[in-house]
Amino acid sequence: MKPRLLNESKRTEFLFTQVEQPRTIRGSISSGKRPYIEYMGVEYRNELLVKSAHLIGTKVNVHINVDDLRTIRVFLPDGSEFGELIRGITFFFCLSNNLLYFCYSIS
Repeated sequence: MKPRLLNESKRTEFLFTQVEQPRTIRGSISSGKRPYIEYMGVEYRNELLVKSAHLIGTKVNVHINVDDLRTIRVFLPDGSEFGELIRGITFFFCLSNNLLYFCYSIS
């Protein structure tokens, strides 16, 4: 009997060490704290989330690969994927040659 193999393009989505947990998007417009999701005391962000202050207070589902905590995947309440957030990333504005753009640093 020949073994069945999962297509390579789908292998990253099929993880035995993945857990799902509900989380709330945190942040504060009044104090200037950009939106983030906290997991195990670490803040996770991506460029899209820091521009989405309207999502502060929204409950989302987070898929976490416990073997690799560098990134987490976030799903909105309607089930659509919001994206992959990066651990310990800080976004800020940079000004160069009269152009304002996002910069980031990873800690």
